[in-house]
Amino acid sequence: MQSIRVGRKAVEKAVAVLRTGKVVAYPTETCYGLGADATDSVAVKKVFEAKKRPAGKPFVVIVADEKVAGKYFKLSPLAKALVREFMPGPLTLIVPARRGALAKLVLKKGGAAFRIPSHSFALSLARSFGKPVVSTSANSSGEPPAYSAEKVAREFGGKISLLVDAGGLPRRRPSTMVDLTAEKPVLVRIGPRASAVRRFLKRISS
Repeated sequence: MQSIRVGRKAVEKAVAVLRTGKVVAYPTETCYGLGADATDSVAVKKVFEAKKRPAGKPFVVIVADEKVAGKYFKLSPLAKALVREFMPGPLTLIVPARRGALAKLVLKKGGAAFRIPSHSFALSLARSFGKPVVSTSANSSGEPPAYSAEKVAREFGGKISLLVDAGGLPRRRPSTMVDLTAEKPVLVRIGPRASAVRRFLKRISS
């Protein structure tokens, strides 16, 4: 495992690693995350194995912007409105994925979850990579998230190719999550700005 301090060179290095189908640990606005090319089934499987995560529990992916999201997901007018109102930011949307666009391990019943991150490194990574990137907390399944590079190195040193070190991260709640695959939107996880999301959904549906 290589380690590099967060910065522009780290973005370039992380993109190069992702393009070879390997796994990167990187900082996000909530904790350290594990990332891989979300269109590469072999790469995504490596993240599942590193986390010891059971099949059937897909990962969230990050994208650079609405345009990239539209290439990989079917965005309804409501989805687009939520993206424009709350992203980049702490909102994750579950929407139908375009057929064959993403690795099957990222999908559940044809849907997948995405967000546009507000963390500067994570957003730069998504922009530079140009495709969806897996974004799952850097911890074994069922264990607490990692807020320090040292913890990531201890737990995943032999399972990842690159660690982007941003030092200690503040402890923040996971993003609010809305499922848009059903007839009506469902708030499936309460996080930051949940009240604002509720008000927005109520206003737009009235």
